[in-house]
Amino acid sequence: MKISLVVIQDELMDYGGQILGDSRNRKRGWYQARSYRQGMAMDGDCLYLAEGADFDEGISGCGLISRGTPGAAVLARNTVLTFPETLSLLQLAEAVQQVFLKYAKWEAALRQALQNNASFYELFEIAEIVFENSMFMHDCNFIELACVNRRPEEELWEYDERWGKYYLPLEIVNNFKINPDYLKTMTTKGPKIFPDTTFNYRILYENLWNNGQYWGRICINEINRSLRPSDFELLDYFSGMVTEALSVIEMTEYKQAYSLPRFLGGFIETGQVDQMAMDTQLMQYGWTYMDTYFCACLFTNEEDDHINAIQYRCNRLMDQFPHSCVFYDGRCIVMLINSTLSEMDSLTFQTQIAVILREGLIKAGVSTPFTDLRDFPDYYRQAMAAFDTGRKRQEMFWSYRFEDYRIAYILQKALSDLPGELLCSKVIFILQEYDQTHTSELNLTLKTYLENERNLTRTSELLDVHRSTLLYRISRIEKLTGADLDQPQVRFDLLLSYALEEESVRYFKASRK
Repeated sequence: MKISLVVIQDELMDYGGQILGDSRNRKRGWYQARSYRQGMAMDGDCLYLAEGADFDEGISGCGLISRGTPGAAVLARNTVLTFPETLSLLQLAEAVQQVFLKYAKWEAALRQALQNNASFYELFEIAEIVFENSMFMHDCNFIELACVNRRPEEELWEYDERWGKYYLPLEIVNNFKINPDYLKTMTTKGPKIFPDTTFNYRILYENLWNNGQYWGRICINEINRSLRPSDFELLDYFSGMVTEALSVIEMTEYKQAYSLPRFLGGFIETGQVDQMAMDTQLMQYGWTYMDTYFCACLFTNEEDDHINAIQYRCNRLMDQFPHSCVFYDGRCIVMLINSTLSEMDSLTFQTQIAVILREGLIKAGVSTPFTDLRDFPDYYRQAMAAFDTGRKRQEMFWSYRFEDYRIAYILQKALSDLPGELLCSKVIFILQEYDQTHTSELNLTLKTYLENERNLTRTSELLDVHRSTLLYRISRIEKLTGADLDQPQVRFDLLLSYALEEESVRYFKASRK
């Protein structure tokens, strides 16, 4: 790897070196250092070391290491790392070569680790030798993927025994959402410093980007030693190695842990499933495809696309609801609960998850139970339909069971295709027109009469009219409309029309929001 004068200066800080002259080559990398002789051909990839007075005044654009300060002309056209004359030239040359040797070995160790498909933890153990501070890496969901030299000051992470991974607590993630300093860090490129206003120590970090998408972050905590200028360059180099590893390292533990979620996600997308593959996946959970299940779809209210804890939420939900499989499918958090093993029905689930939904500003749709996992995609869509239908009816609710919104779903589906006036029985329009002309209540009378299963006593009480008045109105309704109210099909048609009319008001009001 190429070494800059800044790295050499920091490595030899006990020798009191200073970088002088043209600053343009201050951070430029060099492959090696050579002894300088006047009149020699200069290699643009090499540093040159000599007594300050021995450098030719005509050289330009070079990186130099000198014992003592060179002349003004040399300083004006070159970048020079100068050391005191009290240091012997031989001692200086040996020290510089040791720096190049150190980083050559470091690069070789990293390269070898990549070739061996080493884990991120192994890469970070190699990196810590150089940075000498606590280091960690997390992905975009605040799952810790690597950590070395963890200190007591950093005990901010929660450990998940199920996956053997650390996660940043949700309350801290939520604080990040309103922290302007942190929000600014989510779009940066290259090494940056996060101030000590949040954690009482500074953090040198670099965001990892994969095909233009934020993938995660490497952090170096300023705890063991002070951060140095060279740490910025070295972190940038190491981040490049990690980015390269993203396409090389296979995180086997994640494949195993999330194989069923990925399987179910693909099942949703394609609707196709291989029975043997399903049985293999379910075996890891101790499930069978003929157990009883129900599905829930949870919709989060994340304030920033970069700062989310989707996987964190998924893992927490799996901990809180045993015998469940939880994953994010790009639209919502999907929960598949094995009702047979958990002995939990959808109503109990709705009660137990209520606090989680409120605190996380999450809303959920819940399917009806089903006994054949091969039908899972249909019940996933049912849970989605419950959410969509329910929030149009009761926007302030946190969860919606399809069982409670089945009729509303059917009505809304019909109304999404045709307007209410084309779906409802003409009888109610005849009565509405008559009521407007004669200031009567025949339409309300018929609706109340049918809703109370033609119970004259109950209908009279609700309308606050005498029984004989009610009988007169019913007779008048039948004569005006020709409807035979003794026919079940006629009554069903009228009740359905009233339901469509009411839903039309709710549906289109919600649609306009």
